[in-house]
This record gives sequence, structure tokens and C-alpha cells, in this order.
Amino acid sequence: MLGSRPQTILLIDSEPQRDARTERQIGTILLHVVALVNPAALCEIIEKIKPGVVLIDIDAPNGSAFDAADHIRRDHPDQPLALIARWFSNTQLKHAMKLDAIGCITKGEPLAVMTSALNALANGERYYSPSVRRRLTVDERGVRFNDEDARSLDLLTQREFEVLKQIAEGLTKKQIAEQMHISPKTVSTHTERLMDKLDLHDRVALTRFAIREGIAAL
Repeated sequence: MLGSRPQTILLIDSEPQRDARTERQIGTILLHVVALVNPAALCEIIEKIKPGVVLIDIDAPNGSAFDAADHIRRDHPDQPLALIARWFSNTQLKHAMKLDAIGCITKGEPLAVMTSALNALANGERYYSPSVRRRLTVDERGVRFNDEDARSLDLLTQREFEVLKQIAEGLTKKQIAEQMHISPKTVSTHTERLMDKLDLHDRVALTRFAIREGIAAL
């Protein structure tokens, strides 16, 4: 509609070097970006701009992003919240369910998918990235964490998860090492641990597992 106001999303960014507020227009969405600061200050920003959704980057160390999310939920119980991360552990997803988060987005999403996800959230719809969605039950009763289906993924460290994703994307050991800034020997160690934890015995099986779990696309 001509002259209508853009929908607003407040992105709370965990990157410590980003200490200035910025705004970015993405289609019909006005994205406000602020640094992860103390929760009281974030609540003041929410009061001022009244975003449709608060999107919190939870990759901050020491759980500070979840501390902020808990504070926001307590002070603004009706504020829609969503989370974004490189990947989500089962513990993080359980916390997301306690926050009644309407979305969990992984940072590896293609730009078109990310834009679609932001539009869905801005419209009050739920959005969960594939690697998250398969670990949840979403029905008329709401959203619940599916412990049994997600148990194997919970065994993995973040580094192992990243190696698994890149194996499934077809990268060689050398390419993975370059991408992750680690040695090829360390990549081999992570790969061996993946096979041991998941009871899988070669890269093909790891790739099939990653595709089945929604970690990598076909």
C-alpha cells in the first residue's frame, strides 16, 4: 500500500565491534541493528522503536544473549522474539521454546531464504530453519522440542557440526581447513569423532545424515 509504514525488526547483534546503531531497508522491512548491550538498555530501545519482532543473535559468548532475551521476555512478555545463530544446540532450542520464540534462523541460509524468513517473522508467522524444524513438533497445540529425534545432533560440538556441514557441501579436507582456519589434521580428527559419535563410517554416510537432518541441502 502506498505510504504504508515498513514493518520493523530489531536485530540485536552479538558482534562486539558493532557498537553503533544502523538501519537497513530490506524490501518492506526496516531492520534496526543494535549491539548486544546491557538488557536494561535494550529494553529502552524496544520501548522507543516498538519493533514488530526482536531478532537476537545468540552467538555471543558466556550466554549473554540469552540473559538479554530472558530480561526482554520478562519486561515485555508480549514482544515477539526470534533467534539467529550459526547453528542451534538442543539446549539452545529448549531455551528458545521457553522464550516462546517465533523463529530460529541459521546464518547459513541463502539470501532469498533469509529475506523470506524475515518477511514471515515480520508478518507474525513462525519460521524455523530446516536443521531446526526437524527437531521440533509444530501443530495446533504449539511448538514442542522433539528430544528423541534430536538426540544424535546434541552429541556434536559446534566445530564438529561445522565440519559435518562442509563435508556434506562437498568440500575437501584441505578446503574445510582453509574455511575454518584449522589444520587438515584437525579436520581429520573432527571427522573421525563425527563418525564415532554418529556411528557412521565414511563421508558418504555423513553427507546422507546431514541432508536427512536438514543440515545441508540436496
